[in-house]
Amino acid sequence: MEDAIAREVYEETGYRIKTDGILKMTSGYKLRLELSYLARLTGGNLKLEKNEILEARFFEPATLPSGLLPSHKEIITLALSR
Repeated sequence: MEDAIAREVYEETGYRIKTDGILKMTSGYKLRLELSYLARLTGGNLKLEKNEILEARFFEPATLPSGLLPSHKEIITLALSR
């Protein structure tokens, strides 16, 4: 799974990552399983796959954009606590 995640991140953003394990696992609607991984940026340059991603930026924790879903805020908080 980690190789697939790294490949997808590279294909969609141009960034290379190294996963550091599962951060959170949630079962969802209609037997869906959501996995959040902790990962480190290891290289690459931003080059978005325009059919997949409209925008990508890095933010300091104190300057995260408004409108984030509570579940996304929870994952970010959990990642920062590691």
